[in-house]
Amino acid sequence: MENQSSGGIIWVVAALLVIGGGIYLWQDEGATYQAPESEEFQPVELTQDWQSSDLGFALKLPDGFQISERPDGILVVKESTEAEPEPRPEFQVQVTQGNLADFKVGRGITLLSDEEVIINGAKARKFVITADSLPAGTECDFYSFENRGMIYEFSEYQCVDSPIFEAVLNTFAIVWEK
Repeated sequence: MENQSSGGIIWVVAALLVIGGGIYLWQDEGATYQAPESEEFQPVELTQDWQSSDLGFALKLPDGFQISERPDGILVVKESTEAEPEPRPEFQVQVTQGNLADFKVGRGITLLSDEEVIINGAKARKFVITADSLPAGTECDFYSFENRGMIYEFSEYQCVDSPIFEAVLNTFAIVWEK
């Protein structure tokens, strides 16, 4: 009887060692995994000053971009090159009269988050939305500033990621000539 018990115990101990070793190797493999290196972050050098007293704000832009003014705001456009002969809008700033406290989500738009942020020393609200008209899973960030009854709304053009959006947004400044 003693022999059978010790034989069973040996099998249990051996099974535990095999299982424990397998778990160790499995965890060790996960710990040594390294994600492929992504492209290094390239800071955006902002060299151009732009200001509109009519719209009441100023920005800084990198070389190779220009402003296309519209009655209700601006488009920041990448200048055409041989590789891309058509100028491409990067993001837009819409200027409207209103109050951020009255912000409402339109039909077909879902508000995912709403938070207060500070950008270049100014209070703003960051809205993250999705819309029925966008591909599934696409989210858009909108940054809205309010000053003197005007709302300045920054958004990436057609919700396409822009490599300069955040850098230029962080230079936003209200300007009013007296």
